[in-house]
Amino acid sequence: MLTSVTSDQKADLMHFIRDAVGANADFAVFSAHLLGLFENIPGFETIAPCDALIHEIWGLYR
Repeated sequence: MLTSVTSDQKADLMHFIRDAVGANADFAVFSAHLLGLFENIPGFETIAPCDALIHEIWGLYR
């Protein structure tokens, strides 16, 4: 069963992506990297995160 992602975890994911692609990636690059990270998180490896979560983390990134 999926558990919710905490605010700290969302910030950590955003920082991992920023470290990987820099601060100026477009949404396509950002979301591809985020989905790649989620493949390594138990519960998300077979069920993709919802669009709202992706956009929330994108908001932190921008």
